[in-house]
Amino acid sequence: LSTWFDKNGKKMSEGCFMVGMKMGYWTFWDENGNIESEGYYNENEKVSKWKYKNSSDSGYYYEKHKPYTPPYMNE
Repeated sequence: LSTWFDKNGKKMSEGCFMVGMKMGYWTFWDENGNIESEGYYNENEKVSKWKYKNSSDSGYYYEKHKPYTPPYMNE
């Protein structure tokens, strides 16, 4: 698990890297400490359903990305 902080020590993002690529569940925060977006990566590509913060209010919306297929399913 890797965590990045801004110059003021506030958490910016958190997730896993595997062979230098974003993998698994990631969370990103805005400058106020609110979750800005969260979802899954597979080899640096957003997959499955992601949750994003609305810029106009305090709600969230969801966006579907390419479905995730584990590598062993491609064999």
